[in-house]
Amino acid sequence: MNAAKTGKKICVLMVDVSATAFAKTCADLEQLDASGFDLSHCNSASAAYDYLRLHRVDVVLLDLPSLEGDGREVFHRFKNAFPDLAVILFTSITDDAFALEVLQSGAQDCLVKAHVNGPLLSRSIRYAVQRKQFEEMIREREETHRTLLESMPDIVYK
Repeated sequence: MNAAKTGKKICVLMVDVSATAFAKTCADLEQLDASGFDLSHCNSASAAYDYLRLHRVDVVLLDLPSLEGDGREVFHRFKNAFPDLAVILFTSITDDAFALEVLQSGAQDCLVKAHVNGPLLSRSIRYAVQRKQFEEMIREREETHRTLLESMPDIVYK
């Protein structure tokens, strides 16, 4: 169920080496009625992996490039480890080709930090949660249809 529809806060984990960037993000969201968000911070992807194993998170704001390797590699490792999690890249990379590549690889959004304000970030987070829920609903329906088709007798196909 959607956190926004149930009145629960949307849990957001920001993965960024900069505590200053986290503080700015918190301030941007607090300018709005940010009671709908619960923000946490990890300063590395490895710390985020540990955090995600212990806490419920709806969206990850992932800063790339990372000190832990090539940004694309970090993103792909992250998506492989947590495929059901909505990931928004929140980065200083302004390359449109890079943004398109990560969006095609499963990122929900790719935001350039210098161009983001509170309303844009809030909207991106909420939309990412919604899209991820739609993806899950579609996957479940496809699985149900596949199961039904596989259980039908062969005679139906003739």
